[in-house]
Amino acid sequence: MEQLVGKTLGQYQIMAEVGHGGMATVYRGYQTSLNRSVAVKVLSGELARNVDFRERFQREAHAVAQLAHPNILPVYDFGEDQASGAVYLVTQFVDGGTLATRMKNPLHPNEAARIAAQVARALDCAHARGIVHRDVKPGNVLMARDDRPLLADFGIAKIMAETRLTQTGASVGTPQYMSPEQAQGSPADHRSDIYALGVMLYEMLAGVLPFQADTPVGLLHQHVHEPPPPLRERAPQVSRQLEKIVMRALAKDPTERFATAGEMADALEDEIAGRRKLFGIGRRSATGTVEHTQATALPTPGSATDVVDSLPTSPPVARALTAIAGPLARLGRAVSKRKVGQATVGLGRWLLRAVLSALAVLVVVGVVLLVGAAFALGAVAEQSLSSQRWVFDNLAPGYTERVACADIQGGVSQALQPYLLEALTDVGAVCRPPDLLELGGRFRGTPVSLSVRLRAANHVPAIQLERLNNVPLYLVGGLVSDGVNRGMAKSWANAPVRVSTFSVSEDGIEMVYEENPVR
Repeated sequence: MEQLVGKTLGQYQIMAEVGHGGMATVYRGYQTSLNRSVAVKVLSGELARNVDFRERFQREAHAVAQLAHPNILPVYDFGEDQASGAVYLVTQFVDGGTLATRMKNPLHPNEAARIAAQVARALDCAHARGIVHRDVKPGNVLMARDDRPLLADFGIAKIMAETRLTQTGASVGTPQYMSPEQAQGSPADHRSDIYALGVMLYEMLAGVLPFQADTPVGLLHQHVHEPPPPLRERAPQVSRQLEKIVMRALAKDPTERFATAGEMADALEDEIAGRRKLFGIGRRSATGTVEHTQATALPTPGSATDVVDSLPTSPPVARALTAIAGPLARLGRAVSKRKVGQATVGLGRWLLRAVLSALAVLVVVGVVLLVGAAFALGAVAEQSLSSQRWVFDNLAPGYTERVACADIQGGVSQALQPYLLEALTDVGAVCRPPDLLELGGRFRGTPVSLSVRLRAANHVPAIQLERLNNVPLYLVGGLVSDGVNRGMAKSWANAPVRVSTFSVSEDGIEMVYEENPVR
């Protein structure tokens, strides 16, 4: 095909070539009528001359253009240029590169899960309209400037197969991401896309593909017959629950995978939310969907805005307390809105962190604390909590916050690991109505337990440390608890909301918020 840079196709000026593949060349174009940059994908000469392919490609483009989803690359136009013979597709121009360029090293588990969840939402939207992608891979996921993944190139593999044009250089699917049923020549359906997304998520987390071979035939054989290597053997930083999600998506039998891409997205979002409740990882607004509403993007934790400016200079015990209390600054970031009655992931996170802080202090300093030391710890807790940079964004009266007791069990161990160096193991958590939370585990092999009473005092969440290893804490627990509660009361003084109702059930902790009239 002739050089198109500097020429015009329809109403699009071709400005520069940005990519080239076996089936098409992609150019950056300029649409004068709307004063915007666009991407113009021009089919290769052989494909453009094939009438069957061109007609199928146009039908597929029209179908994809009807998909309105924030994680699907928008299709603007389709056309043929009579003068040059060019057949082209016009889409949104994205200059953030592809997901493949970002995967030079393993991604943080939260970041990988966020991207995969949003791609799963895009697939779920397409599947609901009868469109199967058939070639889900990092190279077909563009990354927008707001860090949002955009799934592109729907249906190309299907068209290539139906028109028998694989000899042009564009294969029917990509062997590294091809499902077992596709590898065996069976028809692909929405579950094939789920498998490919599982391969992509495995690669994002581990930094390598689950299957590797010298030839495409060897790869396809492994997809059909070999189990994927356990993810945590290659990426020990991945939680067991996230590993289970990946392995379920990679099931050889399609019936053993997630029933829908939406179900996989739910599992990923729940995994992210469970960790966020415990660690206070901040969120920024984004554009995925949760049950066909708005979802949020999760940044990698540890940014400068997510930590306190400084920690008080104090003895080692006090530093341990403030180090754990520090994440309390990350409270009340923007949350996603699910159905009424579901978790809104926000203010309730403080409760778990306060309990974890108290537990860590008691374990670090030993079973017995002197009254003077307890008084000092209470004072440090008050200072640390009241001096944090609390942020209350997008919160309104009527929000219901649920923290599942099951989330606490794994979260306690993970939250305390940096401070206790894996000395605390076999962590368990039990919620006992009407107001008791019991935490237990082993500290260097010795059983340890802590009982905490939870309540709302003057419309502010509060705790009371009751027993350590079934020994009443009395004055010691009271002093530390009072320090935590005084700090919380000061921090909530000017909050836009306050606690309306507070309850503990066997399933977890629930709080409902109302407007704070004294603000």
